Amino acid sequence: MRLTRFVAVLLVLSACSTAPLPTATPTRMIVPPSQVTPPTLPPTWTAPPTLTVLPTFTAFPTATVRPTLSAEAQCEVFQLVAAPREGSALAHADETRFGWRGVPRGGAVGISVGIEGSGAGIRLAIPAEGDGIFTFSLLRLPSEGIYYWRVWLVHPLYGAICPYTGAFTRLPPVATAAPNATP
Repeated sequence: MRLTRFVAVLLVLSACSTAPLPTATPTRMIVPPSQVTPPTLPPTWTAPPTLTVLPTFTAFPTATVRPTLSAEAQCEVFQLVAAPREGSALAHADETRFGWRGVPRGGAVGISVGIEGSGAGIRLAIPAEGDGIFTFSLLRLPSEGIYYWRVWLVHPLYGAICPYTGAFTRLPPVATAAPNATP
């Protein structure tokens, strides 16, 4: 019993000791490459050779190429659905609308409204895709008179195609009577 106490006290004192423990110092050994053999797995770990099945051919779907429509086919798709009626008379400050369908991607709609031969009027190209409406005030036009309009498709490949034309009359402004002055 005394011996056990002595060993226990010795262990406690040695655990509380501040003296450093001896450490192992690594040594460097140079071994010639001829003496080094790579480690190998035991033969029971090596899988037996098996026949590898070749992969089967899987066809990928090919991209469907859409043919570019001809200019005539584009004109069948492009439609003018709203415009001033032929020969209509519009008041000086009215608004008019042009509506269309079927503008292809990258296309535009060209619109011109002007007095024949004078160059007065408007001309613009509206980048559009699909359907659209353009409304403008007749106050943007320079004067009264007969105006000829033209709407066409500006195709990215074919340029200006599918023209629609018409004419309307812009009436002069209505004179307002001055109020009667009383003396």
